[in-house]
Amino acid sequence: MTRERAALQRRVLGATVAAPGAVTTGAGATASCGSTAYSLTGHHWAGAIEWRYNPANAKASNVSALRAGADAWTGSITSCGRTVTSTAAEQYLGTAKQAPALTDQGGCGAANRYSVTGWGALPTGTLGVTCVWSRSGVAVEMDQRYSTRYLWASTATCSGNRYDFRGVATHEWGHAYGLGHVDQATGQVMKSSATTCDVAQRTLGAGDARGDLHAVLTAAPAA
Repeated sequence: MTRERAALQRRVLGATVAAPGAVTTGAGATASCGSTAYSLTGHHWAGAIEWRYNPANAKASNVSALRAGADAWTGSITSCGRTVTSTAAEQYLGTAKQAPALTDQGGCGAANRYSVTGWGALPTGTLGVTCVWSRSGVAVEMDQRYSTRYLWASTATCSGNRYDFRGVATHEWGHAYGLGHVDQATGQVMKSSATTCDVAQRTLGAGDARGDLHAVLTAAPAA
């Protein structure tokens, strides 16, 4: 008798545009230390996320900003005066020719076991979307698409009517590692929406760091 394989599950999560004034941001701002809120999506990785980047139609040219967003959740993390060590891991494999498996409506396409991050059309109000495919709670692929509809900044500082690529990427990589959204008022990286130049999203808040430690270890909620 053959054992039936568990169905491949897919989950789509993303960042949206916040109303002006919804989040306080500015040069040197960091995510909130006033909340320990976090949520888990229910998937985890058996090892490092191996991923590629497709620069086609890019609205931000600095891939190091994207990689910094991925690395914000890994290794030694200092957040709100506390240093923790995360077992989250990723490995950048270079550029890709294939596009991320997402649709223009922000939905998930067909999985192909290649994790790819790139650019493309998304609905109005959506900055980025991450799709994760998993089997029995173990993730096997994640793809990300960032919107070509908006202006982006990928330099060390951000100014004007632009969205901070590194900050939004940090949020999307939180989804990739297994974190869901928290209430906007918490001010965490994993709040659902970002304002222009929301550089606070580059740095994990108290709840983000707490959730990161649990998400990469198990798909079950923490005690």
